[in-house]
Amino acid sequence: MAKESYNHSPEDISQLALLWGKAQHSVSAYVHAAVRNHHDAEDVIQATVAYIAHHFDEYDPERPF
Repeated sequence: MAKESYNHSPEDISQLALLWGKAQHSVSAYVHAAVRNHHDAEDVIQATVAYIAHHFDEYDPERPF
């Protein structure tokens, strides 16, 4: 898979890291409960993080992450 470049400011990257750090455990638990194969679940989580990073400029901080 080709590596994509995201044009986010350092502040956006910091905010994304902070928000993902808070949500990661819940997201991981949910995905692992829904996708029983560990490797498949990790692939889903990785794709989720990539999607969030790619679309982070659309995030509305007034809404829950």
